[in-house]
Amino acid sequence: MSKLFGWFLLTVALTIAAALTATVAVAQEISIGGKVGVNLAKTAVDDFDQEETRTGIVGGASLGIGLGPVFGLQIEALYAQKGVKAPDEGLTVSLQNDYLEMPLLARIRIPVSGGNVRPTLSAGPAVAFELACTLEAEGGGVEVEVGCRESGDGLDALNTASVDFGLLIGGGFDIDVGRTILSFEGRYTHGLVDILQDDASQLKNRVFTFLVGLSFRVR
Repeated sequence: MSKLFGWFLLTVALTIAAALTATVAVAQEISIGGKVGVNLAKTAVDDFDQEETRTGIVGGASLGIGLGPVFGLQIEALYAQKGVKAPDEGLTVSLQNDYLEMPLLARIRIPVSGGNVRPTLSAGPAVAFELACTLEAEGGGVEVEVGCRESGDGLDALNTASVDFGLLIGGGFDIDVGRTILSFEGRYTHGLVDILQDDASQLKNRVFTFLVGLSFRVR
């Protein structure tokens, strides 16, 4: 099953790469840059409403492909910290997931007459590959930290999903200064994959993200 899923991902990746190559060929504008910001991450948990936010960092590279004065595509490769905190019998238990996240976004830049500030809207899918996972418990002067697939010191091993998939929607604004674009954006990512593979409950990522970006038009 894992080999089949791997071939499926490879096929999807090659298809997307071919489509993007064709898209770049007809692009009216191409920009390259980077983004950095903060994730406010929680999870959707069945029959549990006491989870707390994990604050993490997010940042990486972006490629913008303008297909006209309004519509475009944006591909990103981001390091993103997600997870959740939850009280558990006097302890605060933290699930800390770090991902390489790759959103593929349709993006609209709304023209505003007489200025260089353009409101933006974006939406699309995002696939995330798990880079690291840590389970931490803290309370009563005791702090324990283990890898999610390890067990010890009263913490059970967790079998977490190596790939997450979500849907993203966001909005913000761009400031155009010559060939430079300064961007500010807020996003929400709705995870669709149960990140605990062998648990009876459903645990899915829910993340609010705030980003600052700087990019440069190269075409």
